[in-house]
Amino acid sequence: MVATGILQQFPLFSHLSPALLAELAPHMPLRRYHGGQVIFHQGDTGTSLHIIHTGRVKIVVLAEEGQELLVTLLETGDFFGELALLDGNPRSASAVALTDTETYTLDRSDFHAFLRGSPDAAIALCVAVGERLRTVDHRLAECAFLDLPHRLGRQLLYLAQRYGRETAEGVLLDLPLSQRELAGLIGASRQGVNKALSQWEAEDVLRRTGHTLLLLRPERLREP
Repeated sequence: MVATGILQQFPLFSHLSPALLAELAPHMPLRRYHGGQVIFHQGDTGTSLHIIHTGRVKIVVLAEEGQELLVTLLETGDFFGELALLDGNPRSASAVALTDTETYTLDRSDFHAFLRGSPDAAIALCVAVGERLRTVDHRLAECAFLDLPHRLGRQLLYLAQRYGRETAEGVLLDLPLSQRELAGLIGASRQGVNKALSQWEAEDVLRRTGHTLLLLRPERLREP
């Protein structure tokens, strides 16, 4: 059973009373996934909300042609799978463990009872979903008004801020993401992303080794 102290560290539960968290904790088992393992598929019936305890998860949408579009990356403290629990429709996207990952899960019936019994939790969930919608609006605006290098530069800076590690040479960004997945994050083609990365590499703005990027001059990415 998850400790109430751990639950209180998650933004969704941070404002809830210890008494309410103590009621919730027995209903949240810990599940483990290996890197690359599918947590649920697009189109599945939504049966549980997931809150990431450790690891990273990618949310992807599959087109009818079989192409995969990376929607977002999530890490410790983030939650996912709430939409299918709220509206009763099938999963709108697939969730895949990017690394070895542990999630606390909350079943649909317990999730609904939890929201009915806690206005604070319902408000926190509304705020979190609202923030995600704002992010989607922001990404749509960037796709409409910014060219590919500007969008990619901003995305790399965001990923570096969230997942990067400072080294003597620059910021090391080590994420198992393909160029196609990077392209999905900014609404671009893989070829366009490769062209921009190659140009920055030629200008010593960054260095590539497999899926690893070393940002040598991250300030240059602000104004491609």
